[in-house]
Amino acid sequence: MTDHHPTTPLACATPAVHVYIVDDDEGVRHSLAAMLLAGGHVAEHFEGGAEFLAHADLSRPGCVLLDLRMDGMSGLQVFEAMRQRGTVLKTVFLSAHGELASAVTAV
Repeated sequence: MTDHHPTTPLACATPAVHVYIVDDDEGVRHSLAAMLLAGGHVAEHFEGGAEFLAHADLSRPGCVLLDLRMDGMSGLQVFEAMRQRGTVLKTVFLSAHGELASAVTAV
């Protein structure tokens, strides 16, 4: 099952930032999208890395909120695939697992 949902922001005085959310936890995806929309941003969320890489417009300015631990491709694998494609999106890694080694590897 795919969960790819582009959403548009409410009217806001500041320019909207396009934010991709890639997380296998549906609650996290929806909560982050709602928060970003309330802040006037555009949120597009995906339930996994392969879906994100297949459908996201990686040439569009914006950023990615990327879960480190997901079924299928890990966040680090997605990040490496983005780098290999020449993508320059700013990336914020998310994790519900407080693993120092994963955080150091991501940096």
